[in-house]
Amino acid sequence: MARQRRREMSVLFVPYDGSRTVVLKFGYWPLRMVAGALILLLVILVLEFAFIWKIQEWRQTAQTLKEENTRLNAEVARVEELALTLKRIQGTDQKLRQMLLPDSELAPAARANPGSSGRSTGNGKEGAPVPGAIERSSGSTRDSIDSR
Repeated sequence: MARQRRREMSVLFVPYDGSRTVVLKFGYWPLRMVAGALILLLVILVLEFAFIWKIQEWRQTAQTLKEENTRLNAEVARVEELALTLKRIQGTDQKLRQMLLPDSELAPAARANPGSSGRSTGNGKEGAPVPGAIERSSGSTRDSIDSR
């Protein structure tokens, strides 16, 4: 049987000084493996740079979100502090109302006739004040809080 000859590639190194010439013989299969490994290495290198770029983008986003989180936590702390202050003010308001109005309500006559609170009605005549009624502005703290 005839043996099929293996294909090879030769690389010659010929020095200028006349010393021994070196011949390297490579089969096509190992050369293809080396070329494939180089291409694979090149693809990995390109992917690495792409991922490094993406990681930098993610890092910037994370930094921005951390800063926003810190800012929002400070706002939450401020809102909680304001809520506590509002509760203290409401408690003080309630105590004042209890001290000023033992019934915690206006007199029944003042509720029945809100236009006669002692203010001018606009027609030049003064309305008669209701005895025991305390004037409250329409934008009082308690009214505005209850309406929310």
